[in-house]
Amino acid sequence: MNTNYKGYPYSPEGGINLEDKDAMIKYLSNHSQYYTMNSWNGITSIANCIKAYKLNIPSEQMDTFYELIFDVPCEEFQLDVNEVIRDFNMETGYGAFFNGRSGGYLVLDAGKEFDVSKDTLEDLEIDEVRELCEIVLAFDRLCDNLRNLLIDWLDNSEIVTEEVTFTKTVKTLVRKNRD
Repeated sequence: MNTNYKGYPYSPEGGINLEDKDAMIKYLSNHSQYYTMNSWNGITSIANCIKAYKLNIPSEQMDTFYELIFDVPCEEFQLDVNEVIRDFNMETGYGAFFNGRSGGYLVLDAGKEFDVSKDTLEDLEIDEVRELCEIVLAFDRLCDNLRNLLIDWLDNSEIVTEEVTFTKTVKTLVRKNRD
């Protein structure tokens, strides 16, 4: 996998000093968030925008990217994505899911609201803030890993056209003979 790709990283450069409560609070309280289900419930969680323009995909790969995402069913790619998310879940105990009208956000699934407001964080002990920070850093690495997986697929795959023939069984309603 191409893990050295220089583009739009989600993980903060240089990391976060996990001994500095103020630095961790700044990182957490400034992190992007998105609604966990619908905007009407007002519940948000840590999230990253993973829309095409945020991924910094090389221009020569954009056509392949759009075909892969919208036109070409690729079960193997989806299985790889699911495996990366499953690894995150095994590491942290948290899930992640795609959300938004076009699935353009990856959202941390904490099972409840993930409150990273500055006021809430300042009331916590440094160990509690560190624990939250480690979860969010792992989530940002997840986003980087998914982006790198996509770039690897774009670098090492090609879209081919195949002719597929299939038989379809359908039911129809036929009138009985009236003899």
